Amino acid sequence: MQSEPKGLLIPSSYRSYWLVYPIDQNQFKMSRPEKVFKMGAVRASIFRNTIERSGQTVAIAKVIIEVRYKDKAGEWKGTNSLSLNELPKAVTALQKAYEYLLENKDSDETGVDAIRPIATMTV
Repeated sequence: MQSEPKGLLIPSSYRSYWLVYPIDQNQFKMSRPEKVFKMGAVRASIFRNTIERSGQTVAIAKVIIEVRYKDKAGEWKGTNSLSLNELPKAVTALQKAYEYLLENKDSDETGVDAIRPIATMTV
């Protein structure tokens, strides 16, 4: 039995990657984020990657954090490096992503990467 390709990571124009899933042998479809939380230039994007676990297809949530900016040529770029002023925005975007995932968790999501509420601490 021949196994099907699981997907392909291709670089996008701003130092991050799109996960591409094959539609058939000759076509590929770009995977879009399920949800994006924006705080200024900071984005937290939620993707659901599907994996095979114990013979079942399981969706695992992943969050990508990125800061968007324009370079000297006016082209939009992205980075995962954050400045001091971007840190609180990243924390807020990640908190919103976390809350969204708790409210919308996939019932099949179990195991190591499953979403579990954690205790929060005040600093």
